[in-house]
Amino acid sequence: AMSKLLFLIPPFLFNNASQLAIYILLCPPLL
Repeated sequence: AMSKLLFLIPPFLFNNASQLAIYILLCPPLL
């Protein structure tokens, strides 16, 4: 799952990876 998420995450979002991870965990259907 991690590799898939990182593959879908645009480079500019890597700076907010922690916040994005929480957001993804809270809203998995968005992916």
